[in-house]
Amino acid sequence: MKITLHKVLEEPFVHPEYMDENGSDVYCVLYLAECNGELEETEMIYDTFDEAYKEANLVKKTIEGVVISNNDMYDA
Repeated sequence: MKITLHKVLEEPFVHPEYMDENGSDVYCVLYLAECNGELEETEMIYDTFDEAYKEANLVKKTIEGVVISNNDMYDA
């Protein structure tokens, strides 16, 4: 599956429903994304705040969007 992240809708936050295998918080960013030609709100899950922040900033700086392929953590 190919997902293109176009816009950050909500900055990185601790996801209230998920924890990693060690019981630690996981982080989420809400994006406007294109999946199979359709625009939709998409949550992307990250292990650390730094990973979430880094990708969110990359999406903000990119005009064409950031393409994600074969992502197991896709949740629309």
